[in-house]
Amino acid sequence: MSGTDGSKNKNLVNITWSQFQAWQRWDEYPERNDNPPMTVDMTFWYQTKLYYLDCIDHEYAILTEDWKPLAKDSNFLRLLHKPIKQWHDKSFYELINQLLFKN
Repeated sequence: MSGTDGSKNKNLVNITWSQFQAWQRWDEYPERNDNPPMTVDMTFWYQTKLYYLDCIDHEYAILTEDWKPLAKDSNFLRLLHKPIKQWHDKSFYELINQLLFKN
Protein backbone atom coordinates (compact mmCIF):
# COMPACT_ATOMS: atom_id res chain seq x y z
CA MET A 1 0.00 0.00 0.00
CA SER A 2 1.46 3.34 -0.98
CA GLY A 3 0.53 6.75 0.30
CA THR A 4 0.11 9.91 -1.71
CA ASP A 5 3.87 10.39 -2.00
CA GLY A 6 4.40 6.81 -3.24
CA SER A 7 6.08 5.74 0.00
CA LYS A 8 4.85 2.55 1.58
CA ASN A 9 2.26 3.25 4.31
CA LYS A 10 2.96 7.00 4.30
CA ASN A 11 0.13 9.52 4.33
CA LEU A 12 -2.48 6.88 5.15
CA VAL A 13 -4.76 7.62 8.07
CA ASN A 14 -7.64 6.15 10.01
CA ILE A 15 -10.62 8.40 10.65
CA THR A 16 -13.76 8.19 12.74
CA TRP A 17 -17.31 8.56 11.48
CA SER A 18 -17.41 12.10 12.91
CA GLN A 19 -14.18 13.01 11.11
CA PHE A 20 -15.58 11.55 7.89
CA GLN A 21 -18.70 13.71 8.23
CA ALA A 22 -16.54 16.80 8.84
CA TRP A 23 -14.33 15.91 5.85
CA GLN A 24 -17.46 15.67 3.67
CA ARG A 25 -18.67 19.00 5.18
CA TRP A 26 -22.13 17.61 5.87
CA ASP A 27 -22.69 20.37 8.45
CA GLU A 28 -22.99 22.76 5.48
CA TYR A 29 -26.04 20.82 4.23
CA PRO A 30 -28.43 20.46 7.20
CA GLU A 31 -31.39 20.33 4.83
CA ARG A 32 -29.95 17.10 3.37
CA ASN A 33 -29.62 15.02 6.56
CA ASP A 34 -31.32 12.05 4.88
CA ASN A 35 -29.06 12.19 1.80
CA PRO A 36 -25.96 14.34 2.35
CA PRO A 37 -23.77 15.01 -0.66
CA MET A 38 -20.43 13.45 -1.43
CA THR A 39 -18.23 16.54 -1.53
CA VAL A 40 -14.93 14.65 -1.69
CA ASP A 41 -14.35 11.48 -3.71
CA MET A 42 -11.73 9.27 -2.15
CA THR A 43 -9.35 6.38 -2.25
CA PHE A 44 -9.14 4.01 0.69
CA TRP A 45 -7.80 0.62 1.69
CA TYR A 46 -9.46 -2.21 3.55
CA GLN A 47 -7.40 -5.29 4.42
CA THR A 48 -4.65 -4.27 1.95
CA LYS A 49 -7.10 -3.89 -0.96
CA LEU A 50 -7.63 -0.58 -2.71
CA TYR A 51 -11.14 0.88 -3.13
CA TYR A 52 -12.68 4.08 -4.40
CA LEU A 53 -15.71 6.03 -3.27
CA ASP A 54 -16.99 7.95 -6.27
CA CYS A 55 -19.93 8.42 -8.63
CA ILE A 56 -20.64 6.13 -11.55
CA ASP A 57 -23.71 5.99 -13.77
CA HIS A 58 -25.30 8.87 -11.82
CA GLU A 59 -25.08 6.94 -8.54
CA TYR A 60 -22.70 6.92 -5.60
CA ALA A 61 -20.53 3.80 -5.62
CA ILE A 62 -17.92 1.86 -3.70
CA LEU A 63 -15.58 0.56 -6.39
CA THR A 64 -12.75 -1.97 -6.50
CA GLU A 65 -9.28 -1.14 -7.74
CA ASP A 66 -10.50 -2.23 -11.20
CA TRP A 67 -13.45 0.20 -10.95
CA LYS A 68 -15.98 -2.60 -10.52
CA PRO A 69 -18.86 -1.59 -8.25
CA LEU A 70 -19.25 -3.43 -4.95
CA ALA A 71 -22.32 -1.35 -4.17
CA LYS A 72 -24.19 1.56 -5.72
CA ASP A 73 -27.02 3.77 -4.52
CA SER A 74 -28.55 7.10 -5.46
CA ASN A 75 -28.51 7.99 -1.75
CA PHE A 76 -24.98 8.54 -0.39
CA LEU A 77 -25.86 7.87 3.25
CA ARG A 78 -27.71 4.67 2.34
CA LEU A 79 -24.67 3.51 0.34
CA LEU A 80 -22.38 4.02 3.32
CA HIS A 81 -24.68 1.89 5.51
CA LYS A 82 -25.22 -0.83 2.90
CA PRO A 83 -23.74 -4.25 3.77
CA ILE A 84 -21.02 -5.31 1.32
CA LYS A 85 -20.93 -9.04 0.61
CA GLN A 86 -17.16 -9.00 -0.01
CA TRP A 87 -16.68 -7.36 3.40
CA HIS A 88 -18.54 -10.14 5.25
CA ASP A 89 -21.77 -8.12 5.05
CA LYS A 90 -20.26 -5.17 6.92
CA SER A 91 -20.86 -1.63 5.73
CA PHE A 92 -18.48 1.26 5.12
CA TYR A 93 -20.01 2.85 8.22
CA GLU A 94 -19.33 -0.24 10.35
CA LEU A 95 -15.76 -0.61 9.11
CA ILE A 96 -14.69 3.03 9.00
CA ASN A 97 -12.24 2.61 11.90
CA GLN A 98 -10.49 -0.17 9.95
CA LEU A 99 -10.22 1.72 6.68
CA LEU A 100 -7.11 3.64 5.67
CA PHE A 101 -7.59 6.85 3.68
CA LYS A 102 -5.14 8.90 1.65
CA ASN A 103 -4.36 12.03 3.64
